[in-house]
Amino acid sequence: DENEAWYVNNAKRQLQGIERDEQAYITAAINLSSQTSTQNESTLGAGATPIEAGFPLWGGTGIVKLDPMTISSQETRFDETFAGSRYGQGALCIFDCPLLSIKPKQQGMDIGLAWQNEQWRIDVGTTPLGFLVEDIVWGVNYNGDLGDFGYGVTFNKRPVTSSVLSYAGLEDVFTNQVWGGVRATQLQLSLSHDLGLDWGFWGSTNYQILQGKNVKDNQSYSLMGGSYYRYIRERNTELSLGLNLLHWSYKYNLSEETWGHGGYYSPQNYLGASLPVIFDKRVGHNFIYRLRAGVSWSTTTTDDIAFFPNDPILQGQAEAQTAVTGVVPYFEGDTSSGLSYNLGASFEYRFTPHWFFGGYVNLDRADFYEPNYAQLYFRYYFNPVYSELAFPGKPVVPYASY
Repeated sequence: DENEAWYVNNAKRQLQGIERDEQAYITAAINLSSQTSTQNESTLGAGATPIEAGFPLWGGTGIVKLDPMTISSQETRFDETFAGSRYGQGALCIFDCPLLSIKPKQQGMDIGLAWQNEQWRIDVGTTPLGFLVEDIVWGVNYNGDLGDFGYGVTFNKRPVTSSVLSYAGLEDVFTNQVWGGVRATQLQLSLSHDLGLDWGFWGSTNYQILQGKNVKDNQSYSLMGGSYYRYIRERNTELSLGLNLLHWSYKYNLSEETWGHGGYYSPQNYLGASLPVIFDKRVGHNFIYRLRAGVSWSTTTTDDIAFFPNDPILQGQAEAQTAVTGVVPYFEGDTSSGLSYNLGASFEYRFTPHWFFGGYVNLDRADFYEPNYAQLYFRYYFNPVYSELAFPGKPVVPYASY
């Protein structure tokens, strides 16, 4: 029945995609994010103004991305045993380090060039130029169909943006050497089934090699899958209920900020389940919004790890000073379980056939992890866009998360 909501909505999405892909556009945003880990008293603050321009090229779309960015983290004092010994090689100079305190802050801009069509996306670019550790990053994505199933293959190299250490690198207080700047080289496979009807299913698996400057090499894998049911499926309203299952594992626990660690969360075993609820609404011809909420349960296990996991000489020196400093140079492993929740909302409004304005906010709350993210964006199409908006909105994706 051509009047069925699923048929009409799918047709609208396809028409909208054709209309937008065959013309030039420019979009820009203001990103604000913060992240707090109460377990090790670390914080991450980030601000960015991602800019993206697209234009028809070779039967697809050419894309240029520029992301000016500023990131910062908490102050570390080297007259405090706990915090000072957990930064770089601070455990070797505690109470006698060259600096009394340090508060990392870095600025840079990444550059990305991409081309995409319905099946392929290929990109190459940089991590932010101006950060202590700079790299070339890239990606190749292919999406295809097997009957009613869609599949994807991704091979890429991306920065790990969990902290200033993992993303930009830090300078050691004792030696002035740089460590950090972790990059993940990844192979990912995904499979999905969604015809726009009541039920949808998805699954993915990936394998990563993580490497950084003066950081111990690491490996990880993940298995994820889920399903969702569209409880309400109308032309202008959708309400979906989901169930997701996740498992991932890292070979080493390199979550900390001592010399050789990467500053990214890396448990040896993570099992989780989540129940997301998503409500989409179209109001008139020019306004759409999404409300999202979810509750999750997870259990994690992390192993003990040395302060200096890739340098036995430094580790031996730290252990020899334990009687003097009182610092035992090992991070203790842990097994824990708990509940968490997240809330999110987004909107997009077309106030002329050329100009679109939108926003996005996301909050996560767990026992030791509290990230916040918000974005406001605009998008300008050089030719007018008249098709009805298809939800959800399309925020600007920073190149680091491409």
